[in-house]
Amino acid sequence: MVGTWTNSSANIIGFYYEGSLNQLKFGSSNPKQFKSFQAITSDQLLAKYTYLHSLDGGYAVGNFSTVPGYVGWFLNSGPNSGSYIYDPKSNSQTNAVYKDPNYTYHSLFGIWLNNNNSYTVAGGGSNAALLADSGLALKKLSGLGLGLPQDAVFGKGMLADIDPLTGKVENEKYYNYQNDPGNQVFTHFQGIYYAGDGVYEVPFDALTSTGEFSIGIAYVKRQENGAFSDKALWQTFQAPQAGLPGYLISNDSVAGAGSVGALLNASTTNGLSLTTFASTSDTQAYLFAAQYLH
Repeated sequence: MVGTWTNSSANIIGFYYEGSLNQLKFGSSNPKQFKSFQAITSDQLLAKYTYLHSLDGGYAVGNFSTVPGYVGWFLNSGPNSGSYIYDPKSNSQTNAVYKDPNYTYHSLFGIWLNNNNSYTVAGGGSNAALLADSGLALKKLSGLGLGLPQDAVFGKGMLADIDPLTGKVENEKYYNYQNDPGNQVFTHFQGIYYAGDGVYEVPFDALTSTGEFSIGIAYVKRQENGAFSDKALWQTFQAPQAGLPGYLISNDSVAGAGSVGALLNASTTNGLSLTTFASTSDTQAYLFAAQYLH
């Protein structure tokens, strides 16, 4: 597994662990099994905020950031931020190299080893221009204490192939929620799962320009030429039913019909509190329809 921890200097550090769960105890893990990782910035300095998000096929993906807070926790922000492939054998990073010049900032949240030994990754891509007209949506987030800097990776969801040895990215494709470029502040892919028959499931978070926040699963089809479909199918999760007030704020991981994520509970006594959720959904109709994506 991979994740993060915070040291005594308030630096956020990535970690990699390989071993049995009963050995995963604080302060007792075998150093050969538990590895700390602090990314290197473009200035060749240790990053103060290092994140590892997802692991598959012997490699992990993550981000390093220069800005703390909600955005910095899991997205790139600042000129020396970056996304990378992590190799646990060497405890080192290979920075991702993107081709599309329209996207300055990127995130990598999910990685999948395909049957042909290639790797596909999911995350996001953005630049300042994509965030210039944020309107009411950013004000809504700011009201929750989640203010966003202009260079954060709140733009479009991204799916691509990557060479873990060189970091070179191929077949980049960017997506807006509901395939609508005119009504969104951001769409971000939080992970990746291959469902078979050329279809990838990617958990997403999205915010429209009217302030509507949505999470769910996006379905993307790989075409015969290797490129990803121009459009995605969007399965949007419903908010909790009456008696369980709250807001779904993130779908973080998908495997088949199962999802896990974050829920912001509304309580009359304690205000807002962040909890996790696990759920299953009917994916078969979407998987069938995704075969017709182009």
